[in-house]
Amino acid sequence: MVKTFKNRSIIKNKTIIGFDTSFYDFGTIEKNKPVAKYFVYTNVGEKPLQINNVSSTCGCTITSLSDKIILPRKKDSILVKYDAKKIGKFSKTVFIYYNSNKSNPFQLKIKGFVKD
Repeated sequence: MVKTFKNRSIIKNKTIIGFDTSFYDFGTIEKNKPVAKYFVYTNVGEKPLQINNVSSTCGCTITSLSDKIILPRKKDSILVKYDAKKIGKFSKTVFIYYNSNKSNPFQLKIKGFVKD
């Protein structure tokens, strides 16, 4: 289960990433028309946050993020793009590795349906 943090209280002595939402449904989209979604996150921990790596379940999902340190209670975003080349349903996962949780990444999920 993927957790989101609605309560923005600070978490002591840790670096914790909290997303406003961890799932997005693009609905029905057209083939060969890429779509994108910004996932907004907050450092809800007490220590600075740095995202070390982002990976996905396929090459059709592209991510974009800044290479900066996020101080406690500050926000930033990760752009997730889906290249809609195949017709049919899709469901993809993006893994967010950050400085406090290198072995258990946070997961963002997208889904939708590509029509011709």
